[in-house]
Amino acid sequence: MSLLNMLKGAGGGQGLAQLGQQFGLDAAQVENLTSMLAPALGQATAAQARAGNDEAVLSQLEGTGLTDLLNRPEAAADSTARAQGENFLSTILNGGARGALETRAAEQSAVAPETVASFLPALAAMVQGAMQQQVPDQEIAAERSRSGGLGDLLGGLAGGQSSQGGALGGLMNMLDQDNDGSPIDDV
Repeated sequence: MSLLNMLKGAGGGQGLAQLGQQFGLDAAQVENLTSMLAPALGQATAAQARAGNDEAVLSQLEGTGLTDLLNRPEAAADSTARAQGENFLSTILNGGARGALETRAAEQSAVAPETVASFLPALAAMVQGAMQQQVPDQEIAAERSRSGGLGDLLGGLAGGQSSQGGALGGLMNMLDQDNDGSPIDDV
């Protein structure tokens, strides 16, 4: 299942709208922002791993602390979840890229920039939770211990053929929405 579909199905399909209400967004605005921001966050995650920051990315995927946000998306607006979303954003986006993403999303959605900036960490926490759900800790541990495992992951992210089967395969399938072997073109 794609990252975007996981988010859209959160909370029985009503979760994103409930989350958006906490930021003064209507359902259409939330749908529009999520359709822009979630794929960009997935691409940024893949790009960080490809750039050699794979350990930082894997550490963000460990645990299950944010997976419950898929059942209770409105909880992503609380301060703890938003702080975790901020941490995830700082791992996958540098300040300039984040600012550019927020500006582009605000312009294309006609949502106030400060609202986009407030909503983004909550959505990032949900994205991180979806990724945590797709990549159980035992797969992360196996990936770290395999000879060439992270290299295989990076090869797959870069668009090459990866020899990995189960380890991080769920994450790659989620990020590679068009199933062409590379998540990079799936923005």
